[in-house]
Amino acid sequence: SVLVWRSRRLLYNNILFTPVLPPAYYAYGNATLQCTFPRADDVDFFLADDAMSPLADEFKYCEDVVFWDIGSQAGEAHATRRAIISCDAGRKAWNTVMGPLLNPKPRGSVWVMDVAKGAAPARLELAGFPPDHDFHPLGLDIYPSHDGEPSNLFVVNHARGRTCIEQFTVSPSGQAIATYVRTLDSPHFSSANSLALTSPTSFLVTNDHLFTRRLPFPLNHLLPIAESILSLPLGWVVHVRLEPKDDRSPQAIATVDVVAPFIPFPNGVAVSPTRDTVAVASTTTAEVRLYHVAGRSNHVSFIPDLTNYGLELRDTISLPFLPDNLHFADDGSLVVAGHPNFPQLAALARGGTDPAGSWVVRIARK
Repeated sequence: SVLVWRSRRLLYNNILFTPVLPPAYYAYGNATLQCTFPRADDVDFFLADDAMSPLADEFKYCEDVVFWDIGSQAGEAHATRRAIISCDAGRKAWNTVMGPLLNPKPRGSVWVMDVAKGAAPARLELAGFPPDHDFHPLGLDIYPSHDGEPSNLFVVNHARGRTCIEQFTVSPSGQAIATYVRTLDSPHFSSANSLALTSPTSFLVTNDHLFTRRLPFPLNHLLPIAESILSLPLGWVVHVRLEPKDDRSPQAIATVDVVAPFIPFPNGVAVSPTRDTVAVASTTTAEVRLYHVAGRSNHVSFIPDLTNYGLELRDTISLPFLPDNLHFADDGSLVVAGHPNFPQLAALARGGTDPAGSWVVRIARK
């Protein structure tokens, strides 16, 4: 009965029934006057670009997108804003979260797009990336660039042998190149999903499952789905710190602390602009958990070192869908994207062709 109660929102809203969600909703007035509906020609604008068309098949099954702010000096508002996007065209053949694990060979991709200009996305060349490494990007984050300095880019990689985190540097010069720095590997992020930077050389990482699809048959088909359906609190969030003096060295050692344990399917993670709140999407409980960061620095670009159990749960936000990725907007509101119907999503992951719906909401602080 405890397990049924824990899973009640998942079972009722997202498995047994499909929530009746309107195309748009605005809490303070007419949604049609506040929301702009995307059009097919807006979404597929790059397909008409002859220079882009050879890469169009690669720009799909995209997982995460973050803003890359480029300014002239530290602490000032961003002068230029670009988007960094992770995609994996081979996700229907290699998905370590939902399956299947059939073909890890085709590499995924990371893209950069000039938001203000509305330009077509450009695929980042992974300069120096080992040719024998798989690349299946999921969550990612990039640190702002100041005075033309390159930014650290960290990407969760669901590679063939294990899940790891890849570090690159990206220059704001305009060239679409990400220079490989190193691969971070730890049992503390064996099921890494999303990450959020807390400084140029530290970040939070969610681990969505204790039992993964990498287990031997038949456990890989039983335990992960049981963990999800029963909303078992077996996931966790870690804080990874790198030695600043060695932040570009392949031999630098990362320090890892578990800062938020016992979360059912922790998915997206984000740090607020004030650096005092961490939001974590708990997918199978259909809620967002808000954690307080004690003793934050007055410098808005950093939060203090987090040790074990360093995040304090302060509040939860219930949602009518299964939250996946989330990000804070500049004004402190939270943008959450997710899935309203789990069976439709599972059918698509198994090779179906019918699209699985999604919903995006903006949650404003009172």
